[in-house]
Amino acid sequence: MLEGRKLELFESPVYAGECQNYDICEEICALAAEHEEQTKNLRLISDGWEAQARTDDKELRGKKGVTSHGTNDQLHLLEGWERPTNLIISMAKELLKHVDREHWYSSRAEIESMWYSMYPEGGYIPEHIHSNVAFSGVFYAKAENDAGSLVFHDPAWHLKSSVWVNDAPTQAITKRQLPVYTGVMLLFPGWLPHSTMPNNSGEDRVIVGFNLGF
Repeated sequence: MLEGRKLELFESPVYAGECQNYDICEEICALAAEHEEQTKNLRLISDGWEAQARTDDKELRGKKGVTSHGTNDQLHLLEGWERPTNLIISMAKELLKHVDREHWYSSRAEIESMWYSMYPEGGYIPEHIHSNVAFSGVFYAKAENDAGSLVFHDPAWHLKSSVWVNDAPTQAITKRQLPVYTGVMLLFPGWLPHSTMPNNSGEDRVIVGFNLGF
């Protein structure tokens, strides 16, 4: 009798690493707060993201959350951001060593764009991808308990949801939630759909997002 086996093919790679230098996490939060205070016409997140809404209204910013993406996504070139930039690229290069044995990616990686996002209570980011980018990443400078998980969506979810074989319950799971916390970095292909759960921590969630070039 033929003994069959299941082969797990086409996995989506996500790489995770941690930084325990909390001083630099606090430095990032301070830099982001300073930039937010000084910058006009910042883009809103939460339900303002897809509408590409921008505002100078402090109350609205505090309710929806803001991002420098679309206003200034070149933070790595700004004076004062040298230490955060060095930390982020060094962590990303270490994670990229898991991609290939020859370390082609880690030896050539450079930050192509970098921005911050500040999520107040209830703040979130809808599902999206990073077009024309091999690897993207997020570093959590501040994420207290229940700050809202990072959610990845299987890019083939529509196919896997429409055709079930024998292991329907497993096959039907097309979203994965990863808990986040201060100091964690997650690196993933830019084509992998992702979003976040609402921040319910009672504190701002502060992240630095980035895209890598090679």
